[in-house]
Amino acid sequence: MTLLPKPEHWRDRSLMLAFAILLFGASAVAAAVMTLDRVQRGEYLTAAITFGGSVFAVCATLAVVRGRFMTLPLRSRPDPLGTVLLPDLVALWLVGMLSAAAIPSGLLFVIFVPRGVVDLPMSPGQRIFSPILIGLLVVFAAGGLIAMTIRRGGGHLRLTPDGFENVELHGSRKGTWNDVTDIVDQASDKSVRHPIVFVMSNGKPIVIKNASGYAPSGAALYWMVRHYWLHPENRDELIDGRALDRLRNEQFEPE
Repeated sequence: MTLLPKPEHWRDRSLMLAFAILLFGASAVAAAVMTLDRVQRGEYLTAAITFGGSVFAVCATLAVVRGRFMTLPLRSRPDPLGTVLLPDLVALWLVGMLSAAAIPSGLLFVIFVPRGVVDLPMSPGQRIFSPILIGLLVVFAAGGLIAMTIRRGGGHLRLTPDGFENVELHGSRKGTWNDVTDIVDQASDKSVRHPIVFVMSNGKPIVIKNASGYAPSGAALYWMVRHYWLHPENRDELIDGRALDRLRNEQFEPE
């Protein structure tokens, strides 16, 4: 089987990902060592905070490694309207676990660090400003967990003969094929790694931020979306499972 080419403007950002793995991995080890030390010294409040930080960093490291170096399984669910693709279940669990770890340990940090009762090496300035940053992290983590609970997962991408729907944790957008004027591989947000961008005639573009999160080959998904936009005569394949078979086998023409 010939693998489909990667869209021209996609970037892997290998150096950035390597830095993230190194940073999160080193933080996990440092937090784990600190946790053991504080437990031995009877500083259980500090140990609870650093343990949560260690779990957060371990899960973040594993999530980055999985997304970069592992082939993710194709997940879909039956839908009478079309083809529904779901994000990786392991990645969702890792995000859920790091969020669940961040909330209690972060709250302890925000409450007790300003009081000076936490045994962490910090300057006076850090004791003032770091609780603000950690507090924002707690709010973000809590919002993510609530959204995952409400949506029963991390969202989905639905492709139907009439159009598409992209549901994410913090919102959703949908449109019809007739309103799409182009499908491109470059988003205005340069931090987005593997986007599929629906250029709409009646509004701002709709961006799937990471096609690789929905399919083992994000490139194949990109060419799949372009195929069904360009070939309305084939859109009935989205209903009966043939589209999924073609995606698994990467049976689309780059065009």
